[in-house]
Amino acid sequence: MSADTEALKKNILDLVLNLEPEEALDAFSGALREVLSRLEDEQRVRFVLALLEKGDEDKISSMVHL
Repeated sequence: MSADTEALKKNILDLVLNLEPEEALDAFSGALREVLSRLEDEQRVRFVLALLEKGDEDKISSMVHL
């Protein structure tokens, strides 16, 4: 990844961290919909699963409650 891309990612993160959580979600929803629509189904599913993934401890505690 180029240095310019890394700098942009850092700037985006800095901007988002200065927003209230609801504002950040609102700001990202349109952009995320656009990006996800450009992905293959498998890539989209992998992204969503990674986004929702919890730590191993959470997985174990979830299984205990089954």
